[in-house]
Amino acid sequence: MTTENRTPPTTATTGTTVANAAPRRLPRGPVWVLLILAVAANAGASLFSLPIAIGILFGVIAFTLGALLVHDHYRRRTQRNM
Repeated sequence: MTTENRTPPTTATTGTTVANAAPRRLPRGPVWVLLILAVAANAGASLFSLPIAIGILFGVIAFTLGALLVHDHYRRRTQRNM
């Protein structure tokens, strides 16, 4: 004999079902601004011969922000096609 939970899972704070919960959106405008600043800082670190750790740090930040934007793009594209 199996017992199944026939009620859909809910979120603790709002009581709405998980399937009906609105997806969190990435604020793309500020992420683009941060990406441009990180790329500029990375270029500035290279031009002004700052320590290599600073250039690596800004490069990793720029790469991460770019990856976030790409991930958000594909997530939004698949949600529109459903």
